[in-house]
Amino acid sequence: MGRLIIGATASSSGKTTITIAILAKLMQLGFTVSGAKVGPDFIDPMFHKFITGKDSINLDAFISGESHVNRLLVENSSGIDITIIEGVLGLFDGASIDESLSYDYRLRRSTRFLPFGSTAHIASITKTPVILVVDTKSTVGSSVASVFGFLNINKALKINGIILNNVANESHLRSLNQAFYALNIPIVGHVFRNKNLLLESRHLGLIPVDEFDDKALKRLEYITNTVSSTLDFNKIVEISKTAPPLVATPYCIKPVVKDINIAVAKGKSFNFYYGINLKRFEQLGAELHYFDPLRDESLPDNIQGIYIGGGFPEIFAKEIANNKPLLVNLKVLAKKGIPIFAECGGLLLLSKTLNDEPMAGVLPTNVKITDKLTLGYVSANIIRDTCISPAGGILKGHEYHYTNSSPSGNVAVFNSRHGIKKSGFQYKEVFGSYLHLHFGSDSTPVSHFLKKANRYKQLTT
Repeated sequence: MGRLIIGATASSSGKTTITIAILAKLMQLGFTVSGAKVGPDFIDPMFHKFITGKDSINLDAFISGESHVNRLLVENSSGIDITIIEGVLGLFDGASIDESLSYDYRLRRSTRFLPFGSTAHIASITKTPVILVVDTKSTVGSSVASVFGFLNINKALKINGIILNNVANESHLRSLNQAFYALNIPIVGHVFRNKNLLLESRHLGLIPVDEFDDKALKRLEYITNTVSSTLDFNKIVEISKTAPPLVATPYCIKPVVKDINIAVAKGKSFNFYYGINLKRFEQLGAELHYFDPLRDESLPDNIQGIYIGGGFPEIFAKEIANNKPLLVNLKVLAKKGIPIFAECGGLLLLSKTLNDEPMAGVLPTNVKITDKLTLGYVSANIIRDTCISPAGGILKGHEYHYTNSSPSGNVAVFNSRHGIKKSGFQYKEVFGSYLHLHFGSDSTPVSHFLKKANRYKQLTT
């Protein structure tokens, strides 16, 4: 199995565009390819999956724990020729988490600088070669100086090549090639500056590919073809093959229930799901049935539980509010005691109102969009028994939202870089909060939920 990481000197340097172009071209060349993403991001892996047809795994040292990163990567890379791992932020930008949970950020004499949760950290754990994307806009020598720092701040880290992005023209490219000759690092491609290569975005990042119309899909094809045309894929494949084999103990996950049906909200308004979360539900014995809150007027028949992930319900609040039959269906089932796990977007759907539009009214809170981003890792202490954890359980996840719920709830204590606060709601067997969870390395919450679903089945049949 070959693999490599696409890192960058800074955020917004073109990692996603270059990653999906590489994935697409490798597919055209006949390789079996999968994507992966450093950190807890939802949207970039959607692009990976759209290109490859395979789930993209999130590699996160905080949520999964360092010891599980390789296990998850091995699981997701089974039968794959090359895995392309997209980095997060700049190569050495670490997680914004409590200092007691992080590495020592001080630059030591050994020049082994390795901020916790950074792309460099994941590269170190997985022993994966790095190709560094360099934004060269309006620079030549300064780009060389920047890359020199990246090469020397941690010499144990293997940066095997660079891609020059935002190159103005052929003259600029010649100057860069001459200047970088001094560093003796392979240039494996370049991308000329082109405003038509930018992917559209909004408040939570790139617009998910699930929302693309035919015009947007054609533009995505143009982007991948244009970017890949100036990359050296012989060198890229060669670098990927320098990655040593990964050795990790496989997970042994056995079903805890049978004949249990779980409804999952999907569609344009709800698409923030880790592929491995859905996989764990199925491995533990559940059969998943999808519904679209924008279109379906009722939930699937014969269900014993509901999983509502994140997404963009705030963008589609009016359309959701107009689907009154579904909202009533949700409220009736919640009252009957069906277990519902609602994370972030799910909380919004089950609230009383969202931007003053009526929602399902299951949870006693009103939600409004704000201009303030709440983003960061969370260690959540569950205060009361819920459908995903007994009282006293500690769950690691993250928050990522521009909305605010009032009141904020009191079912869990969130410990994050924003401080300590009570958050989350419970109604019968419904648990809703802003907490996004990743079940790849710990499927205990799924087991707990499915056992609750099995109990609901026994009580209602």
